[in-house]
Amino acid sequence: STFPPSLLTADGNGPYLRRCEIIRPSLQALDNSTFVQVAPLICEGEEAWIHGNSLINYMKMVYFTGLTGFIKFDALGFRTDFALDIVELGMQNLTKAGTWRLDTGANYTRTFQETLKKVVDGLQNKTLVVSVAYNDPYIMQSENADDLAGNDRFEGFCIDLLTEIASILKFNFTLVPVASNAYGSKKR
Repeated sequence: STFPPSLLTADGNGPYLRRCEIIRPSLQALDNSTFVQVAPLICEGEEAWIHGNSLINYMKMVYFTGLTGFIKFDALGFRTDFALDIVELGMQNLTKAGTWRLDTGANYTRTFQETLKKVVDGLQNKTLVVSVAYNDPYIMQSENADDLAGNDRFEGFCIDLLTEIASILKFNFTLVPVASNAYGSKKR
């Protein structure tokens, strides 16, 4: 059988089925294997096209390279054998950071040193707001905190560590005590 011209064109403006590289070869294979009877169907209706399951099975056998890379489907109709690009949002653009595949998982193409440099460069000349909860000897209020301002009101191991890291990585920070000195709680 041959498909009517109305199925192969859209408003007379050219091949409609060529726009979808899955449908066209699937319909051709179906047409070559059996007499295809074209009949109108109502989308909201209960009636299914007599060749619907066969068409789906032919679609599962189609594979090709499309805009998103290699396209192939498994027996259940899920896309398989594909890779996704892992991208990172930068200040100006997206940068490819690796790939992901179902069989191998994530593969980052950037080395640890490159990632570290990007993080360090991103921190320079920035001011971070750090929430703190008092916990001796890690974070304490200085003895004369009422006479001091800013970060000088705090002392302790964590404060010393944060000050040293900020000095090495060249960033600033502002310490802000949390209300009620709470570490957080579950919302119920």
